Amino acid sequence: MTAGTSYQQVSISTSDPGSLVVQLFDGAGRFIARARKALAAGDQPTFAYSLSRAHAIVAELSNVLDRDTGGDVARGLGALYDFSLRRLTEGLIQKSDRHLAEVAGILATLREAFDGARRV
Repeated sequence: MTAGTSYQQVSISTSDPGSLVVQLFDGAGRFIARARKALAAGDQPTFAYSLSRAHAIVAELSNVLDRDTGGDVARGLGALYDFSLRRLTEGLIQKSDRHLAEVAGILATLREAFDGARRV
């Protein structure tokens, strides 16, 4: 285990739920950025791998939503996550930077909202 991995494990195990969500948004954003860079460079394996990792993170964000008690907020977030998952899939199939940029923007906006809410 590297020092970076150790730090990451400690950070995850000691973070509050709001911080964990922000870390997930950060991770998805990093993987989308890597996918976009790989797409521009014609590096299909890195593009596909990075996009699949971003997709998995967004899917996890969607899966942990409490749709029963979360009301309109959970339904709205669920719709955004579902849209983002579809756009990531379309971006993979079409090799479309436009799709990835769109999702990156959505996730960045949500990240800022979650970060702001957890600091209140």
